[in-house]
Amino acid sequence: LKRWDEATAQLGLALELDPLSRIIQTNAAYPLHFRRRFAEAAQRYRKVFELDPDFVVAHEDLMMVHHLAGRYEESLEEALRMLRASGEKEILAAAEAARAKSPPGLSAYRAALGAWTEIL
Repeated sequence: LKRWDEATAQLGLALELDPLSRIIQTNAAYPLHFRRRFAEAAQRYRKVFELDPDFVVAHEDLMMVHHLAGRYEESLEEALRMLRASGEKEILAAAEAARAKSPPGLSAYRAALGAWTEIL
């Protein structure tokens, strides 16, 4: 339905009730994310890390924002942060090794994600 203004208002109310909720803070970025206002969404996701620098959901969502904006190096960096925070050591090692063998940019991004999906 794309009622982003209504969603933003409701999330604002939720934030007033529980400003320390990591999931509400993360969800507050969704209307920006889905409107393709990537810089604002990224800024909102980063606010979550002030509460919890290892909150995996926000890392995953920030990774996707960077991906959708075509910022593949930043997306890959966020993916690696997410893997570190989640404790996925085997996937992290495979992704970092694949990245090291590839030129920077989209090639490294694809190589790292390819290594990641092979393990899954």
